[in-house]
Amino acid sequence: MVGASGIMHLAMRYQIPVIVGGSGLLFEELSEFIPVIPPMNAIALADKIIHILGDKDYYLKIMDNYSRYLADHDWRVVTKDIFTAYKNGTRG
Repeated sequence: MVGASGIMHLAMRYQIPVIVGGSGLLFEELSEFIPVIPPMNAIALADKIIHILGDKDYYLKIMDNYSRYLADHDWRVVTKDIFTAYKNGTRG
């Protein structure tokens, strides 16, 4: 499970585009669902914003990705997984 901020989940739930700036394993995992740019790169951020706003198909793909992400990371799903792991005595 990918960890992410609560504000990111809210934005995704309301279908507000999210762009993440960073690098490393967490960001590689997130890149399957949301656009990731190099950290502290204003040009990459501007380019990504223009791409999202200017390409409806790309925007719709991001929204579809949000739906897939939220289906697996909804609190009902996460708590069920944690409870099952606890009940079975497994640790992740």
